[in-house]
Amino acid sequence: MIAFEVFLNDEKSCVAGVDGPGVVSAILTWATRIPKAGPEDEVSYPPQELTFIVGGLRNVEADHVYWAKHSLAVGDVVTLKIKDLQAVDTPSTSTPLDTADEVREMRRRQYEELKKEFEG
Repeated sequence: MIAFEVFLNDEKSCVAGVDGPGVVSAILTWATRIPKAGPEDEVSYPPQELTFIVGGLRNVEADHVYWAKHSLAVGDVVTLKIKDLQAVDTPSTSTPLDTADEVREMRRRQYEELKKEFEG
């Protein structure tokens, strides 16, 4: 299987791969935000973040999986090697996918919120 062998500052982070149908991703993100002031800002996000996440989706098990999440700093070195391997690391976390009924209910709630917003 195609696998990602990941190192952070020359130390092994993980070997991520999905045996069978699915997705593996390695996402390097830098974000900076304009701070919000006021009661509507109930969720507090850091003004700046630099992260690296290795995750994916396993279709057979019907779950989202994560192998690594790192907070990074200027000067860090992320190395990703693409390999063809028979075995990979076990994901550190796994979360079941939403069922069709759960997705329908989320969509219905979103529809009701948008309807209220646009129709008054």
